[in-house]
Amino acid sequence: MAPPDDSFKESIPSSSDDDEDEYSPTPTGEISATPTRPLRHTRLSATPSASRIRSSSIHAVEPPTTLDAALRRIAALETELRIARDEEPRSMRSKIGPQLRKKIKEQERTIKDLMAEKEIGFRLLSEARDMRDMNKTLDEARKVMGEQEERIQLLERNREVDVGVIEEFERQRDELEEETAELRGEVERAGIRGRRMEIRIEELKDLLRIERAKGEESGRDRRCMSV
Repeated sequence: MAPPDDSFKESIPSSSDDDEDEYSPTPTGEISATPTRPLRHTRLSATPSASRIRSSSIHAVEPPTTLDAALRRIAALETELRIARDEEPRSMRSKIGPQLRKKIKEQERTIKDLMAEKEIGFRLLSEARDMRDMNKTLDEARKVMGEQEERIQLLERNREVDVGVIEEFERQRDELEEETAELRGEVERAGIRGRRMEIRIEELKDLLRIERAKGEESGRDRRCMSV
């Protein structure tokens, strides 16, 4: 079997130190999803497979902004890795494969972060819904309380009116009781006067009988004297 072409080895940069520097640790110890510096444009042989790899896989990768973008990016990187494994010489595969795998790991880490943020967003959304429902319940309770307050004020006004009516009725009742007491006194006094008049009438009747009796006796006496 023919040995691999040395032109591929000369055109691919070393992956020992430079590849590690492309994804340097952050102050917290984590590997950043964004390269610290863009990847170099590697000079490759003018083969169709090398052109595809040079145009897509070794450029700087911007971190995805959404979960869907990250998923699309990881699928593209997996496709490029499969192409690199299937079509490129072993010397190129040993250089580009680790870079793509490293990028895929970084993208997977970014996806995990986005999934965690998505979960937090779902929790916040659920809490917001609960808060919205609670605010809606509070608004309904305030509305009911306002209606109850209006009813209470209406009942208070009606009670004041009823109290005024009752007070007026009691005043009229007291006046009627006073008038009734006065009439009762007048009736009693009239009764006393009536009894006195009855006694006086009886006395006058007695006097009338006496006078009649006297008149009859005097009339007999005059008749006797004339005879």
